[in-house]
Amino acid sequence: MDPETSGFIIAYDISENQVLICNFDPKRHPLDSWDEALCRKTVDAAIGKNIRLL
Repeated sequence: MDPETSGFIIAYDISENQVLICNFDPKRHPLDSWDEALCRKTVDAAIGKNIRLL
């Protein structure tokens, strides 16, 4: 578990469709701060490494 994110990933179709469900602290990351960069950082933390976008 990475301190940056806490949650789980559901793989509906392992090759195309996965969903990350995670908790977030709205004081640390207000809703309007969730841009592509923060989402990418959160997903990478959940996976444990940086992944390449297809």
